[in-house]
Amino acid sequence: GNSNKKKIEEYGEAIFGVSVDSAVSAKTNWNIAGHDGGMISAGIMGGITGFGADLLLIDDPIKTREEADSPTYREKLWDEWENTLLTRLHAGGRVIIILTRWHPDDLAGRLLAREGRVESGGKWHVIDLAAEAMEPFEGRDDSETIFPDILGREPGQALWPDGGYDEK
Repeated sequence: GNSNKKKIEEYGEAIFGVSVDSAVSAKTNWNIAGHDGGMISAGIMGGITGFGADLLLIDDPIKTREEADSPTYREKLWDEWENTLLTRLHAGGRVIIILTRWHPDDLAGRLLAREGRVESGGKWHVIDLAAEAMEPFEGRDDSETIFPDILGREPGQALWPDGGYDEK
């Protein structure tokens, strides 16, 4: 929340003609001056009851291999989605989930299994930016289907070679 607030403070006026409202400008809860809304930041299971969302951004809901491999944690995360996050989404609202696919039964896996990818007639647009481009393949279900690399990379090509991630 704070890094996004700083970006709005630095670039908001020049790029979008907006600024942070000085009346509501905490690091994790700030509004846009002259507009309804702003940004509320909370960790998963951090409590967002009482707030609605036109855009719900979920970033790395699973942080470690231990969480990914824990059926208990994955179930708690799913309960948080079903009972808290989804209930905050306004009609017509959008959801962006950014995550590393640590486990096929993670939040994205469950949503894809239930609602599918747009390419297969489902609900979810998936942008797969693998660290290393893979060969396209069809899996057992939508959560395991890898489509051609959206960036046009050849199989084996690194997402960020300058970061040294193409070194074997």
